[in-house]
Amino acid sequence: MRQSLEKLVDSLQEQKEHLGDILKLSYEIRAIIVDKDVHRLGVMVRKELEAIKKMNACEKNLMLLLPVVEEELGLKKDDLTLSDIISHLEAEERSIIQALRDSLTTGLRELAELNIENQEYIDTRLDYSEYVFDLLVAEEDPLNNFYGDDGYAESERKKSGFFDTKA
Repeated sequence: MRQSLEKLVDSLQEQKEHLGDILKLSYEIRAIIVDKDVHRLGVMVRKELEAIKKMNACEKNLMLLLPVVEEELGLKKDDLTLSDIISHLEAEERSIIQALRDSLTTGLRELAELNIENQEYIDTRLDYSEYVFDLLVAEEDPLNNFYGDDGYAESERKKSGFFDTKA
C-alpha cells in the first residue's frame, strides 16, 4: 500500500477508536442521567469533551494528509472526499478504506441517535420537574382564579400549593 494511504488508514483507525470512546462515554452518560447522579455527570461530560478534542485533532491531521494523498493519486479537486479517494483505489486498498469509512459512518449515526434520545430524556425530566414544582408552589388555582361559586369576582385569589414561594 502507498505510504500516504497507510497514513490515511492509520488516521481513520485512530478516529474510529476515538469515536468508540465517545460512544461508550455517551452510553455511560445516559445511565448517569437515568440515575440522576449530577456529580458523575460533570466528570463524564468532561471526559467526553476530551475525547471529542482528540477526534478533532485526528480530523485536522487527516485534512493535512489529504493534499499528499491527492497528489499521490493524481487527483485535482478542491473538495476532495473519502468517496473520491476510494473511487481511485485498487481493490485491496478500496476495501480497507471503505470498511473504515462505513464503520465511522455507522458510529456517527449511532452517536447522533443516542444524543437525540439523551436530549429527549433530559427534556422530559425537566418538564416533569417543572410540573411537580408548579403543583407545589402554584400561586393560584388556574380553574378557579377569578370567580367564586356565586359567579362574582373573588376579592382574593386562592393559593393551591402547600409550599409558598416566599420561604
